Amino acid sequence: MKKKTLCSLLALILVLTTLAGCGSKEKTPQAEPAGAEPAQASGEPEEPEATPAPAAAAADDNPIIGFANYSTISYFMDMGAAAHKTADEAGCEFHELYHGGDASVMVEQVEDLIAMGCKILITEETDDTSMVKTFQELKDKGIIIVSCDIRTKEGVDYWIASDNKQIGRTSGENAVAYLTEKYGEAKGTIAILSSKTTTSMIDRAEGFKEVLAEYPGIEIVDEQFPTDFSAVNMMTLTDDILQVYGKDTLDVIFASNQTQVEGANSAIVTAKRQDVALFGVDDSDAIYEALKDPNSTLQSTVVQDPIAMGVQAVTAGLALYRGETFESDTYNPDVVLVTRDNVADYMSEKAAQVEALKDYYN
Repeated sequence: MKKKTLCSLLALILVLTTLAGCGSKEKTPQAEPAGAEPAQASGEPEEPEATPAPAAAAADDNPIIGFANYSTISYFMDMGAAAHKTADEAGCEFHELYHGGDASVMVEQVEDLIAMGCKILITEETDDTSMVKTFQELKDKGIIIVSCDIRTKEGVDYWIASDNKQIGRTSGENAVAYLTEKYGEAKGTIAILSSKTTTSMIDRAEGFKEVLAEYPGIEIVDEQFPTDFSAVNMMTLTDDILQVYGKDTLDVIFASNQTQVEGANSAIVTAKRQDVALFGVDDSDAIYEALKDPNSTLQSTVVQDPIAMGVQAVTAGLALYRGETFESDTYNPDVVLVTRDNVADYMSEKAAQVEALKDYYN
């Protein structure tokens, strides 16, 4: 009897042990901690995080803006100050450097500006090829490039420049009117100061010559292409021209930028050559004073709007950085013919603009 009872007990233990082993193969789900988000089922793909477009920026993102500017003559300084003020009003940090027309210096300065964290780069190039490689590298990094005046052949997002051929045509038409009044018909002799490397100056000279081509009585007797545009060098070059063409053998000199106008005017006044009229491009205090000076023969200058260009450079750069697009990648600001008759009014308007920028000049 005891033996039978013991066998029955052993059989019962074996059954219970087997049942316990089978139950351990099933996992009992554990409750999530209070407040936890339910875990996503492993069979469902996770929702990817939204990624902004490469060119877009968050609404409150104010990028650093850099300007590789040309030189410290008033035209470029006005442009830089206008860009600085526009950037400041947009809440953006702004840095400006001057390369002085040296392409190798410009490359170094652009690298410095990028190292400062600039995401928008405004540039005044020395020519249309020197920056191609650098700009292509910057494009790969997502840098927005806004070019002013001379446009590099590749890599530029937006280009701001006056229509330089139209500038030349405007001055040419004024010169023809002067010669027609002087002689009763469109005839006379003209010398041109231009450039073989600076595309804006080349275009101005071409526009000037396009107008003259319509008048067979007007002859271009001399054309110079200096590489040193300093006012001192332009004065020397103009003096050489005046030595070659004596009194009453040269009617007009066309000068295609600010320093050429200033240097040519100084040479004409010093030589007392009232027989040679000067027509130019760009503005400065010296040019305005020459237009008011009875001893000067400067008749007019075609003035660009560097302030409007500086404002547009920052405005366009920010828009592109934030993913906006434009119908055209080119902006041509208006130009103004400033003469002896309207110089006083123009100077007054310009003085008010400069006063508003006084805290932003570098």
